[in-house]
Amino acid sequence: MNHQTRAMIVKNLEETKVREKLMAMEKDPLLNTKHSSFSANTDLYPDGQIPFVEKHIAYLMEHPKLDPDQYLANLRLMLRG
Repeated sequence: MNHQTRAMIVKNLEETKVREKLMAMEKDPLLNTKHSSFSANTDLYPDGQIPFVEKHIAYLMEHPKLDPDQYLANLRLMLRG
């Protein structure tokens, strides 16, 4: 992914307030967001666990054609306990 494409994706995620929405989801007691996820990047995640918000931001960064609002709506449905 080139720098320009990455910048456009970051801008889109910022404009749609994806990080804030994910943080709200993480705080919602009705959503099961406590599942840990493994990350091999020990520089960023020394304990090998990627945080919920960062995991989904990274996924959206790697799949720029996804609609962030639709992704978050589907994620909410999947996380309902």
